[in-house]
Amino acid sequence: MNFIHKAAVIAVTVLAVAMGFMLVACGPAQLAGDVPAKPSSSADASAEVTPSAADTSEYALVDKSGSGKIQVGAQSGEYPWGLSFNVSDVTSHTSGEAPGTTFYRIDAEQYRLFYQHIDKTGKDVISRFMTASRFYETEKGLAVGDTIDTLLDTYNKNLLYQPEPDPISQDYGGDFCVYDALYIYTRPEDDNCSIVFYVASLAAGKIITGIDISLGQDGSPAFAADNVGTFAVDYAAPAKYLKTDTSAEDKVHALFQTKSDTKALLEALPDFNWRIYDQSYKDEAMDLLDWLSQQNITSEHDILCVLKSTKGLDGAYSEGYSNILSRIYLSITDKFIRSASQLGDAKIDALAQMLHYGLSDKKDQVLSGLIMLLDTGGLSEKEQRVIMAIQHYFVR
Repeated sequence: MNFIHKAAVIAVTVLAVAMGFMLVACGPAQLAGDVPAKPSSSADASAEVTPSAADTSEYALVDKSGSGKIQVGAQSGEYPWGLSFNVSDVTSHTSGEAPGTTFYRIDAEQYRLFYQHIDKTGKDVISRFMTASRFYETEKGLAVGDTIDTLLDTYNKNLLYQPEPDPISQDYGGDFCVYDALYIYTRPEDDNCSIVFYVASLAAGKIITGIDISLGQDGSPAFAADNVGTFAVDYAAPAKYLKTDTSAEDKVHALFQTKSDTKALLEALPDFNWRIYDQSYKDEAMDLLDWLSQQNITSEHDILCVLKSTKGLDGAYSEGYSNILSRIYLSITDKFIRSASQLGDAKIDALAQMLHYGLSDKKDQVLSGLIMLLDTGGLSEKEQRVIMAIQHYFVR
């Protein structure tokens, strides 16, 4: 699984106030300040990457202050294309698969931008633009902080829906916003360019927390309805998209009040969302994490329930959850590995990353224990996959 590289962190904090649907970004929207000089290209200029010929005017974000517009596709003029912006980091690389092209990533105060420079023609092509700032809006006027019903009203056709992307390890979203579902606007006639809306569930409703616009460069769709993980939005039945289902959180709350049926509570964890739980039952999420850390969780079934409980796991909750994983791992490593082997690859990688967060100071102990497990033999391919994922994070 490919994680978005953590080379730089966008200086944007999204604070969702449940009843007001109010998002606050760090600082005002700005297209002002010094732009670093573009790094010189050392790529072979013997080949040319041909950008999409589709009309990409709809695949753009507009600064609400009126300072500028960023549109994917080939740009006019020289970098930075008539714009200026506060940049915290700019990186570049070349690839043998695309000789003559240099790829750039810009981390600015309010967004992340990817573009490529084609040496032979001197053209710059913006391939992706991401923001978690409420100061940018799409051509149709949709911005971070808008509600899901506004999204469905504004983009009233051609929307796809991914109800359960992994918010920890999914390549889309990654480190720049919190979210529980993706809504994707894309059309084949636009060469499969896409606008991805990241949507987070709150106790009082659902809001957009990030927008990600990409150029469809190779003609193949990045998103398509397969009715397995990606679905076409059913505009005839919009109600199922609008309301946040809190039944799982309500069930965990009821069980936690009595604490009389630990097994039932653990079995309810995979379906519930930590963020919604915190908003519905103030301060109880940390109490629940503290209580879980004190439980003697030893069966593979119960461990798996805990491993699956990652929805809405942000900030301090991630730290508390990581401590629980670490305690289980150190006490019964073999059962932990077997339980984790029942997860999908993306969740295994996310789990390994979180385990490293909790046990980074015990690197030698973890690695030596994994070698001992491998030496015993008899491990399934999936169990070996879990071990390799953990080793990846601890040997870096």
